[in-house]
Amino acid sequence: MATDLAGVRDEVLEVCDGRLRLHVKVAGSGPPLVFFHPLPGLEWQPLLDRLAEDHTVYAPEHPGTSPGDPQAIREVHTFWELLLAYEEALRALGLERPAVVGMSFGGMVAADLAASFPQVPSRLVLMSPIGLWRDDAPIRLVEMITGPPEEV
Repeated sequence: MATDLAGVRDEVLEVCDGRLRLHVKVAGSGPPLVFFHPLPGLEWQPLLDRLAEDHTVYAPEHPGTSPGDPQAIREVHTFWELLLAYEEALRALGLERPAVVGMSFGGMVAADLAASFPQVPSRLVLMSPIGLWRDDAPIRLVEMITGPPEEV
């Protein structure tokens, strides 16, 4: 575990039978909060700093976004594998029912993690999540913008 100048520790976990190394930023003290960031990287650091004022924040870096391990994304073949990796990582960190926050792509991860593993979060906060479509919602959205398809 390394600590940078801002007091953020970097935990490195091996998950998925050792195939994947997940980097998790850890900062602050207080009740546990897991933060799933947007893609691609560090524009969320000010938010991490703010959340760490009142919580111990665990911010897993999505595979392929960590400067120390850019090839990690090649070990994740499906979104389900990503969710399994995160659930395993939270167990390895010893987190029991943390608050879970997700932003943009991280919001999609947080929502799907909570839906797939409802025992994980004590609460869920989604910030501008992407990918939360049900059934034919994308088609309905396009039709709302462009009008119904023309018959040929």
